[in-house]
Amino acid sequence: MPTLTIREASLSWASGRRRHHNGGYVDIYNPQQSSVSSGDSITLPPLAATASWLDSGNNQHTANFAFMSIGGGTNGPVFYTSNDLQHGHAVPAVTVGTGDVNVISIYLEPGVSGPGGPGLYVDALDVTSGQFIDDDFVTVKVNGVDNLSLSASINYDGCVATQGVTGEHLFAFDHINTMDFNEWQSLSGTESTSGDDLTVGTGSSAYYLALYAVPVSATPPPGIGNLGNYSIWQWVDYGTMVDGGPHPWNPFIEQLASGVAMAVNAKASSPKLRKQIAELAAKQVGLAAESIQKSILENVKQEK
Repeated sequence: MPTLTIREASLSWASGRRRHHNGGYVDIYNPQQSSVSSGDSITLPPLAATASWLDSGNNQHTANFAFMSIGGGTNGPVFYTSNDLQHGHAVPAVTVGTGDVNVISIYLEPGVSGPGGPGLYVDALDVTSGQFIDDDFVTVKVNGVDNLSLSASINYDGCVATQGVTGEHLFAFDHINTMDFNEWQSLSGTESTSGDDLTVGTGSSAYYLALYAVPVSATPPPGIGNLGNYSIWQWVDYGTMVDGGPHPWNPFIEQLASGVAMAVNAKASSPKLRKQIAELAAKQVGLAAESIQKSILENVKQEK
């Protein structure tokens, strides 16, 4: 049975996440967990604009709501921002599938500061699990040229200085393990973003998260799981749905599925091989499509 986990966390240089220097975020309250069932619709209540808590040293903290993600639903990740909260928007409902649903709300204490002056602070979040990602996730380019030193530093520290900086861009990796990049999410800041590209603002102090999620698998139509010994290619074959009989183009459907599988595998492959695998997948799909078209036309001729 799937589990619903709800957590609220503080993110700051002083008390929370600093990538490889110390742990992840700091939970403001104890996470809540409950069992849910596949098909359930979950609608969360409105969030608090601020959160207050005492840390382990009995120090008082107050932080402002910045962002919430809901991962694990059947339609992919759901995002709810401070702008949504300010405008009174309801939290979008999510439908439970077969996996767990994870909700994380992030709060920021006022002011973004770090050692050595203003800086842009970034991290990577897996919205499917609600966990921060320790893997390297970003490449830094200055005036279009890779800067290996800055890339290594920001992947370790999660921070890049912005004083007097111009022409600097952060590019999030398209994929990390089984996860795909979704978007840059501003927690505080007005940097320009375009796809995986985040432009570093001169003298800015801001937080951004690169959001990643495990792609949602296509859901077959109702009843396809009860087709007994029939395979998936038999479902897509119209003739099989009509009379259940064999058809000469069935092997070609398997060839088509093989090409699609290669295209999916390309995403999880090394960036150095991704283009070659994708090109091979496209060629396989094209050849299969030609064979299917030829077989269909030959069957029409036989009926005359």
